[in-house]
Amino acid sequence: MGGNRLGAADVRRSMRVRAAALVCVLTGIVALSACAGDRDGSAGPDSQAQAEAQVQAEASCVGPYLDDQPPGGRFGAPALTVRPGESLEIHGHFYTKTCNDQGEDKPLEPLGDVLLTVTFPGGGTTELGPFVPGGRDMGFTATIDVPADAAAGPVTVTDGRSTYEFRVGGAADELPEVVEWDGEGFGPPITLDLDGERIDLDPWTACYTKGCADGSPRPPYVDVGQRDAVPFSFPDAGWTFEATFRTGDYDECPRAITLPVMKTGERTFEVRPAGPPRRWLVDVFGRGPGGDVVTTFTWTTRGAGELPGPATGSAAVLADHDGELDSYGVELFVQDLVRQPRQASATITVTSAGGESVTLTPTWERECFSEGSLSFTAPDDEGRRATQLGAGPFTYDVALTMDGRTYHGVGTWPDGETEDIAPHVPLTWTPELPAYDG
Repeated sequence: MGGNRLGAADVRRSMRVRAAALVCVLTGIVALSACAGDRDGSAGPDSQAQAEAQVQAEASCVGPYLDDQPPGGRFGAPALTVRPGESLEIHGHFYTKTCNDQGEDKPLEPLGDVLLTVTFPGGGTTELGPFVPGGRDMGFTATIDVPADAAAGPVTVTDGRSTYEFRVGGAADELPEVVEWDGEGFGPPITLDLDGERIDLDPWTACYTKGCADGSPRPPYVDVGQRDAVPFSFPDAGWTFEATFRTGDYDECPRAITLPVMKTGERTFEVRPAGPPRRWLVDVFGRGPGGDVVTTFTWTTRGAGELPGPATGSAAVLADHDGELDSYGVELFVQDLVRQPRQASATITVTSAGGESVTLTPTWERECFSEGSLSFTAPDDEGRRATQLGAGPFTYDVALTMDGRTYHGVGTWPDGETEDIAPHVPLTWTPELPAYDG
């Protein structure tokens, strides 16, 4: 997937922008993500829904419990360390009188209201609640505000049935700004900084100095909960990142929003919210000296985030193959439309500097991998018709018709080509394409 491992043959197979490339990776390996395994995230049951159903059947019988994970989060996750003055969300799970461990499907009946007692280092206490259990795991959420003058040490949260413990950090708990890579695996992880806890997310696809390894994202993912931003570090300097927020798996035709990740230091970054507030799957792509990495986490955003802006499109017909004019096939890619059209067609007219032209008709690939995106393709031989037009630069004039209305997109090759999407060129549209606005 990385730019530094593509040869000419690879370019022929994949010329699309990053979002389309990820679709190809995920759909080609979707079967791998169904492997069974343990609960630490290295592999999982057939689906996250099955995992949650299994936990519901078992946990409703073993009794309620408290932790810092939202519904569907990681069971048995390590306790957090937080700083004085920060807050931490605590979640109660399976506060129910109902037991379905023999395959029953009885509705969950909640226990009574829940009161929490929080004991801080030094013995100070505070009471929280009452909380009314509810939702799919018959739980609740409580926010604990750690006093700014709290001493370092353990904090105990209990309701008389179950207990959860986390730590307030002190001088001895100061964490490094960047966690260095230990060299294990095919590429460095990104390291999340979640309220004082460092969590390594190993890449599921990487191309690094050791070589390249393609894999698949495997639920359950690390869930960062509800927060305003997700900071992380990366051990190598000179890298840039972007994040794709998606509403589901690509075989569900999710809405996907891709935005650049903000750089906060030479090796530190921060993912900001995108789109409307909701639970998102977030794919983080990194590229820099030595290769590229991809990893995934889930995030429930608290407020509205950035939108992708105008709908965009790009086209590829011609390419420079070792100094010779060639074509690796015809592609037209459009993204961030307000919705999927019912009908769509396109032509691409290529015109040389001397005024000679040819009109190509790529085929609409109807399978939807992300809501608001369209893809049209034609084989190499169709694209090579444009190599007979004479000298460039070449103008691409795209006529895209969606549900009876036609939009024209214009670009120039090779003058308009950019490194990230080569040999695609971005298109300027008249009128503007109908764009997703949340």
